[in-house]
Amino acid sequence: MTSPVFCCKLDGKFPDITVPSNLDCASAPNATTSNYMSGCYEAVEDYVMGYRIAMIVGVALLITCQFLDITTACILYQDSKKEENAKKKAKKDEKLDAKEKSKIWTIKPRNKVNP
Repeated sequence: MTSPVFCCKLDGKFPDITVPSNLDCASAPNATTSNYMSGCYEAVEDYVMGYRIAMIVGVALLITCQFLDITTACILYQDSKKEENAKKKAKKDEKLDAKEKSKIWTIKPRNKVNP
């Protein structure tokens, strides 16, 4: 083998790509059957650059989703802290109310008067 099989040109266009009809492209590469002379990197780069707009849009959507996720998480955290503080305050107020009620209903002993 002169070049890796991965450098062989595939038949068809995406998504209908098929295995090369001539499998001798790895042992006897030429410009029509192999990317050996142009290089695999350039072939992959050309393929990727053909879809660069779709990739840019995809990355932009991904970044937007991540930003929205972080913003939502911060808002939920803030709301949970407010709710937690409100519960603590309600408990504290309840304890104070209980103390006040116990003061009202507690009977204090009177001083005994000696005859």
